[in-house]
Amino acid sequence: QRLLGTASATSVLVGLHDPATLAAVQAGLRAGLAAHDPPMAVLGWEERAPFYGQVRGLYLGIFVFLGSIVALLVTLSTANTLLMAMLERTREFAVLLAIGTTRVQLALLILCEAAWVAVLGSLLGAAGGGGLATIINALHVKMPPPPAAADPVDLALVTAGSDFVWAALFMGVVLLVAAIPPVVRVWRLR
Repeated sequence: QRLLGTASATSVLVGLHDPATLAAVQAGLRAGLAAHDPPMAVLGWEERAPFYGQVRGLYLGIFVFLGSIVALLVTLSTANTLLMAMLERTREFAVLLAIGTTRVQLALLILCEAAWVAVLGSLLGAAGGGGLATIINALHVKMPPPPAAADPVDLALVTAGSDFVWAALFMGVVLLVAAIPPVVRVWRLR
């Protein structure tokens, strides 16, 4: 009404606090409006904005592509870091082999270093990400209104503990993969 400058309404937007109740609310509204003249349609978000699904699929593809590039770069850079650390200590590893340290123990040493880098990186990343989310939430950033709405929406970043756990597991896997070249190099050391 405000946008069209009229006293009549062409649509009514209902916002739900729990999206899981959408089907039940739609069924209740359809039952309550079944006898209304003229007939009224009850549409869900996806039916009202079909372009949303397409845009979401496009963004998902972009994020997967860019995420895989970032993961590859992180893997290569951490592999380079671990390999350089191993090459700088080649004499130390040779001395350890000479005094009876097994190749398995040296490989475990490198894997432990990779695990520590993963743990420290995960903790620093979680602290940085959580802090950044808190700062963005404190700024009360306004997003453009969704379709069929007139008022802007507050941007609220929600941090879930499971996201930090998944990121830590991802870092662990990346660093274990990155530790393979240094482990192979140590294994071949004479």
